[in-house]
Amino acid sequence: MTAWEPCDIPARAPMLAIAGVFVLGAVCAAAVAAVLLAFADHRPPDRSSALQRTPQVPPAPRLQVAPRQDLAIAQAAAGARLTRPPPGKAIDQAMAEEAARGWSGEAKR
Repeated sequence: MTAWEPCDIPARAPMLAIAGVFVLGAVCAAAVAAVLLAFADHRPPDRSSALQRTPQVPPAPRLQVAPRQDLAIAQAAAGARLTRPPPGKAIDQAMAEEAARGWSGEAKR
């Protein structure tokens, strides 16, 4: 009694095809690994902390001669911006002129 029929596909062809797929996968993986190694950064890693790499210089101006006077000047300037009227026409005057002009843009007679 035989283990295979004469009309069956030979077992060697599918086994060679499967082995070829595995070999091709291994070759592709090796090629990718070689490219990654070729373009890898080979410098040693920086072991310093972010705090050590950050410059510890205070922002300019580094010397403030009269901090209370500077604060008073800044507060006075901010107060002046808040208390002075806005430039241009007052809103009430502009609204009155717009109402007098009407929808068409021509003055009412």
